[in-house]
Amino acid sequence: MGKRSCAFTKTSVKRAFEGAKKAGVQVQIVVDQERKTMTITPVQVVDTSCCGSNPWDEVLDNATNKKRAS
Repeated sequence: MGKRSCAFTKTSVKRAFEGAKKAGVQVQIVVDQERKTMTITPVQVVDTSCCGSNPWDEVLDNATNKKRAS
């Protein structure tokens, strides 16, 4: 009997992990090859507010609130 191909590639697992990391959530990823499922479970939420706000956020908010002259 030959090997079955993996349902998820290393790239797809890495993308899921990196996406969660950018969202500020630590996750645990479990791949079940028998059922062909990938379970992503949050482990701990990382507080990103300690670093301060981005100064461009206020500039962009102000720009969207003002009407432009045509």
